[in-house]
Amino acid sequence: MDLDPNQMNFLPESTIENLLNPTANEIGQGIGNLFKVVLLPFNKAGIWADGVLENYRNSIQEKLKGIPEDNLDKSKLPLVLREMEESRYQINDDTLREMFAKLIVASVNKTKNSDITPQYSLVLSQIGPNEAKFLMTLYNSRGYQLPSGELYKELGNSATQTVSKLILLKDNHQVLINVEKMIDALVALGLLKLSMDEWLSSNVYENSYLKIKEYLLQGIDIPTDNLKLRQGYVRLTAFGESLLSIVLE
Repeated sequence: MDLDPNQMNFLPESTIENLLNPTANEIGQGIGNLFKVVLLPFNKAGIWADGVLENYRNSIQEKLKGIPEDNLDKSKLPLVLREMEESRYQINDDTLREMFAKLIVASVNKTKNSDITPQYSLVLSQIGPNEAKFLMTLYNSRGYQLPSGELYKELGNSATQTVSKLILLKDNHQVLINVEKMIDALVALGLLKLSMDEWLSSNVYENSYLKIKEYLLQGIDIPTDNLKLRQGYVRLTAFGESLLSIVLE
């Protein structure tokens, strides 16, 4: 269900007052009441593991305490309703639960909420634990980017044939494999850009591409004399950087 200020007739009058006219304490009380309305009914169905909901609530409340009262902003409380509703699909996972907690708290913080839109929680609700961990890796990488590569052979008349899977190389030279489906999903969500038509030209990455080619050649069972490396990279988009700066800081 999508909740907005015109669809709150089922809430107690005191809850509506806390949501629409909050003091610092009332913002916390209002968010607490949202737990009862939006999340507790689903908890009765045994959707979440024991303690998950309490952990989620405590995380949000502790983070709210760190916002100076002058920075508390009630204007995006309707957005918090949506964020909490969409978070219920993700909070069994520790990483995603913490991301949603940070998003909810940032939404009522004047110093962080100027760019937050419903797209933030929508996208966060559509990624899984593996995607979340990969995004953390990318966010903590040099330049929010990683070099990528795949092997190909030339067939003549400018035609080529790809003969390997795409892989990535982390800053510590750890290889990331089986990433193609995940990258496709994150590109579709607007979080990533994948380029295989250009590459990272800084000298920092020269050795990285050599290591990518070396790794890929080890897994090839065809003659390797004429194989070449198609160099590329993955990088966070501006939207990806903005979202992750909220949910990972």
